[in-house]
Amino acid sequence: SSDLMLEITSNAVTMLNKSDKKTRMSSHARKLQFDFVIAKNITCTPGMKDLYVRVITPAGELMDESESKLFAFESGEIPYSLTQQIEYSGEAYSGTCYCPLGEGEKVQPGFYTVDFFCEGNLIGSFPFQLKK
Repeated sequence: SSDLMLEITSNAVTMLNKSDKKTRMSSHARKLQFDFVIAKNITCTPGMKDLYVRVITPAGELMDESESKLFAFESGEIPYSLTQQIEYSGEAYSGTCYCPLGEGEKVQPGFYTVDFFCEGNLIGSFPFQLKK
């Protein structure tokens, strides 16, 4: 049931340059930082959880796509941009994850979507815009 599902309530996106410093210029960006919050949920089983993150570019492509990185979703398997293990206690959880750009890959200005999945569920979906 939905009571047992984690939910991401907020997400902030920062572009980082090759020195891992904040940058406002997409041409300098080498990775994207996502700061997210998982809501308190005392009915959800606590413990280690695998979070899978998909970052979809303005062109509709998955960032950092690699055929070998798949996770189970609904009746099949879909690729992901990054994964992170979190320890969830039932209390609100603040986390950070990073999506590096591929070799020679540039951040395209435009509208992106970041989708967070856990335990086979989509637990948060956030549109965001990156400017030139």
